[in-house]
Amino acid sequence: TNTRTKYIVYTNDAEHAVLVRSIIMSLVLKNIQNLMHSYVTTGVLGTQMIFRAASAGQLLPRFSLLLLLQLTLHALISKQSILDLGIPEAYERISFALLLVCFAINLAGYSLLIALYRYSVQTIFNRQLPPTLRDSLPSFSVHLSMLRPLEIIFRYITSSWRVLPDIIVLGEVRCGTTSLCQHLADS
Repeated sequence: TNTRTKYIVYTNDAEHAVLVRSIIMSLVLKNIQNLMHSYVTTGVLGTQMIFRAASAGQLLPRFSLLLLLQLTLHALISKQSILDLGIPEAYERISFALLLVCFAINLAGYSLLIALYRYSVQTIFNRQLPPTLRDSLPSFSVHLSMLRPLEIIFRYITSSWRVLPDIIVLGEVRCGTTSLCQHLADS
């Protein structure tokens, strides 16, 4: 359905106008219902994608789940302090600080992931980006399962502390590179 449809009807009959108005309202409500269903479906697919990647050991989806958990806990702690149930104010400050850290990690990770996704779709695969969020979720979930943006950020930050290799061995298949590497490791 097209949510940008314009309805223009001219009539002189009042009863006919009421009927047309009710038909138009039902069509508009149907468009809104389809749009809401699309957003709910997209949200469910996105949540399934995050749970699947988190169970596979990905850090970014785990931090996304941690953010939701921390947001819930912070809301409970804030509600407890408003009701004055004896929770120290320091817990609320610590909870808010953890919430901000979790949010910053998620923001950095998903920003890099979206940039990598856009780059790979447009440059590496030479394709157009999908027009809607719902159309892009399957390919984005593949990128989420393959790429590790938090690990990329960590490796970039700590790159100056790591040692570069002394030698790089390149070669064809079955030309003795494994034997050469083992010989160099033994020496």
